[in-house]
Amino acid sequence: MGLMLASCASRVPPNGGAKDTEAPVIVSSEPDSAALNFQGKKVRFTFDEFIDLKDGGTGIVISPPLSIPPKYVVKGKTLEITFEEKLDSATTYSIILGKSITDISENNPFPTKTFAFSTGPVIDSLQMSGNVTDAYTNKAVKDAVVMLYPTLDDSLPYKKLPRYFARTDASGNYQIEAIRAGEYLAFALSDANSNFLYDQPDEQIGFLANPIRIDSNKTSGISFRMSPEKAKRQRLIKKEFELPGKITLKYALPVESLELKDYSGNAQTIYPEFNIDRDSIVLWLKPAQTDSLNLICISKSLGQEKIDTLNYLPGQLRRKATVKKRNTSKVDTLLHFTNNLETGKIRPTENLELISNHPSKLKNRDQVYWVIGKDTTKAQFIESEDRFTFKTQVKVPSELGNKAVLVMMPGAFEDIFSIQNDTTKTAVNRFVEDDLGLLDFRIKSADSTSTFILELFTSKGKKLYSKQVKPGTPVVIEGLVPGSYSARIIEDLDQDGSWSKGRFSDRKQPERIRPYLGEITIRAGWDLELEWDLNAEKKLSVK
Repeated sequence: MGLMLASCASRVPPNGGAKDTEAPVIVSSEPDSAALNFQGKKVRFTFDEFIDLKDGGTGIVISPPLSIPPKYVVKGKTLEITFEEKLDSATTYSIILGKSITDISENNPFPTKTFAFSTGPVIDSLQMSGNVTDAYTNKAVKDAVVMLYPTLDDSLPYKKLPRYFARTDASGNYQIEAIRAGEYLAFALSDANSNFLYDQPDEQIGFLANPIRIDSNKTSGISFRMSPEKAKRQRLIKKEFELPGKITLKYALPVESLELKDYSGNAQTIYPEFNIDRDSIVLWLKPAQTDSLNLICISKSLGQEKIDTLNYLPGQLRRKATVKKRNTSKVDTLLHFTNNLETGKIRPTENLELISNHPSKLKNRDQVYWVIGKDTTKAQFIESEDRFTFKTQVKVPSELGNKAVLVMMPGAFEDIFSIQNDTTKTAVNRFVEDDLGLLDFRIKSADSTSTFILELFTSKGKKLYSKQVKPGTPVVIEGLVPGSYSARIIEDLDQDGSWSKGRFSDRKQPERIRPYLGEITIRAGWDLELEWDLNAEKKLSVK
């Protein structure tokens, strides 16, 4: 008898009547829920209305996982699941039915429910639940896989499928059901390729330091903090050619120095733009005279030298944004500037910093001047040499007033693509002391020898301050613009001055990051004193 896939037919309800807002309901199943000694190859669920199967059934979860994916077929009101491999003996299987199933009239999703059966004389009924968070952001991780292994083989997440698993919801919560009593190794995995193995360099992993014993009816509050593994050796993770002249490289470890050569050994002029951790670099290259370049990229990190090849196709620099019908891409090829102003003002001791989107240099300094009231003043620059750079500092006149404007006429700057700036006007005012606030942090910890990293962020998430601190030592941050701020503490266990990822192979958890839980509101002319008692805060429940 032929089988009919869900997409083969469409049943349309008659016109008129109230809109269907009810989700489908299971009216029967084969075998029955909690059935014992199941030896069949198929499981059927019959609903009270016609159903559809979305996304090929990816919202259906079967635990323990199967080596060969089952086949899902919808016939009217019935979902049929056919196993393509022999099920393990004396094993409890759970099928979690979720959002892949909808009714055919209004696409009302079926609520998540678990159906369990056993291939032996006993059905297991223990549960484990908890939460998964990102170790760096402390945010919940959706669709992470939490896995249990009934043996203490350390190679498990690399080589073997778990015995039990469940996926996290949007709040990072999970619940594994139908577990047999015993001792397990537990892991959380981002599982980018959905194969239940830890085999991708970008996958995040979380793990419990010790095996967990599950022998009560419900084991709850078992939480994981996930991070990518801290690399032991340097490697190039990702390379992107975003637009002519721009290459982005992502490395596993911070890069101390970088150089490019072509295959003939000639060094290529590059303008590197490192991120704060020096593991992500934007390379800017002058337009090449050829259509392609085969480049050798040499990076040095922690005494290691890594050589990679880059096949670069510079093409022609487009002056305007390009829009394609099927694949829309907007390329920013005009030269423009941002600055270090906050709410249009600058701090008393700072210079105005012009930050270009491409490496550029000052070509005609006479084309840059201040307009203060009705007077004009030639701009003065702070520079060590005539070179391409991303940042140019301009001295702020001492007589700066409320109507001061820095004017950059066309041709004042030129970038590596020989593109010049258009007319740009920047209004600048200066903060006075009473416009700004001060934050005085007092950090308390039971362990006075611990080293922490204190970080302060604006309400928009920009990092303003990062410094290693010791408990009991006052931390004073001056010159803060009035507004709301957030802070966090990194427990710098290896004392390297930065957050360290976990490493499962060495059983090292990622360094804990703890956000400040109170409000930080800076007011003009006020000093804010805050005591941060790390002993009084409830720590995250990571085993």
